[in-house]
Amino acid sequence: MQKKNCTFLHCLPRGPEVDDKVFKSESSKVWLQALNRVHVQKSILLYCFGKLR
Repeated sequence: MQKKNCTFLHCLPRGPEVDDKVFKSESSKVWLQALNRVHVQKSILLYCFGKLR
């Protein structure tokens, strides 16, 4: 049973531990979470290469 007032997050890659119904539901914010992580990773790389001050 899925609660209506919850948010589902997952760090990816997805495995068999998550049901399709939950992963693709309206309360799933998996792809938004992944996009935010990409921006953070890019910033860390820029900082490490001295391009970000």
